[in-house]
Amino acid sequence: MTNSQFEALADLTSLRRSKTRMGAYAVLVEGLNQPQAAQGVGVSQQAISKAVRRIKEAKRLAIKV
Repeated sequence: MTNSQFEALADLTSLRRSKTRMGAYAVLVEGLNQPQAAQGVGVSQQAISKAVRRIKEAKRLAIKV
């Protein structure tokens, strides 16, 4: 996923600018795994997982349109 795709999808899902958003970015754009991203930004893996899932779902729905 590109930076601009991530930013657009994160905004669509109302994912506020936070450590969780930074972690989701690390997973979806930079290619880190969720535990690495969670540790890197200082949040739980569960929080990263939830954010990644929200963004992937938004992407799936956007592709359908």
